[in-house]
Amino acid sequence: MKAETNALMMSETVKVKRHDDLTGPKLIVLQQLVDNEYLRDNGPWNADAPDGYSLADFHVLGFQGTVLAAHVGF
Repeated sequence: MKAETNALMMSETVKVKRHDDLTGPKLIVLQQLVDNEYLRDNGPWNADAPDGYSLADFHVLGFQGTVLAAHVGF
């Protein structure tokens, strides 16, 4: 049973979202992910430049379980 639980916890999911559909908590989590990686070199993430640094209408979000682990905007 424990192996099954670990498999569920480590499930990976990829979602594609329109920028306009990312609001509230979703934007906060995305900002935390991007700032953890790029804040020092590029400054804070900016929702008005949809992927934070250049224009994007869509976001590809990679999750490990319920944790946002990766992002790319296009």
